[in-house]
Amino acid sequence: ITIALYRLLTDQNKTVYFTTGHGEFSIENTKQDGLSILKDDLLEQNYLVNTVNILETGAVPDDCSILVVAGAKVPFTDAETAAVRNYLDNEGSVFFAVPPGIDANLSTIMSFYGLAFGDNYIYETSNKLTTEMYGPIAPLCSAQDTSEITEKLPNQNFIFPYVRTVDTVSRHNDVSIINLLATSENSWAESDIQSARAVNTNQKPSRDENEKKGPLTTAVLTERTFELPDSLKTRDIQTTMARSAFFGNAAFITNAFVTSFPSNLNLFLNTVNWVTRNEKIIEITPHIQAFTPIELR
Repeated sequence: ITIALYRLLTDQNKTVYFTTGHGEFSIENTKQDGLSILKDDLLEQNYLVNTVNILETGAVPDDCSILVVAGAKVPFTDAETAAVRNYLDNEGSVFFAVPPGIDANLSTIMSFYGLAFGDNYIYETSNKLTTEMYGPIAPLCSAQDTSEITEKLPNQNFIFPYVRTVDTVSRHNDVSIINLLATSENSWAESDIQSARAVNTNQKPSRDENEKKGPLTTAVLTERTFELPDSLKTRDIQTTMARSAFFGNAAFITNAFVTSFPSNLNLFLNTVNWVTRNEKIIEITPHIQAFTPIELR
């Protein structure tokens, strides 16, 4: 019934393109570190799902509704970055999810939106806001600013294994920023990336005075305004808008995490629907029981 509702609510197919060629998570991979569950759910919601190697094509496909960069491990070339920038300048939308310690050569694009990926990873000191399995470098995040995405997922936390901050560094008149998710006030942004390895051996990093304390933003939404050509302007409509999303982690949408934490899957799907203006689908996204861990002593 839900799938039939998706079909009725979407009068056209929109295409989600996942980039390849930079070590990204694969939508064809059915193992724990793959995105096959994500792909299947997007198809159920009436999206077309494809991949693109921008280095080979030289451009983002014309039918791209949202370009997803999920876990790039090596940098985009300058030519690829220019192609993405050209796509965005023509009212395109992106979903960037880049983990800590990775320079994907996307900073020039991020800066245009007034954003930057933090050179850090987040350490959560509250046992109530982590899990025993993943520990303090996998904080549970909750809604920050009000948004349609999280309003439909009330009282839910989302787990982000090894996540960096997404920082607002400037403001632009044509870009509106919504801070989607944040960690707790008990967390901090650890700048020593290498220390994350020691956490697995129960060695706790220490916070320096210059390292930011929580709450720390881990996901940001943007709305970029474009002025319409004179031929398309009306008395009531002078501009159009393109949306994008930026996350400080990509592993949260892999098969392992969306299986164990279904709220992560709904978060991603709601974000894609919001970015591509399929808000009606958000209304019927299945609600799930909130994940609220407790510590037994």
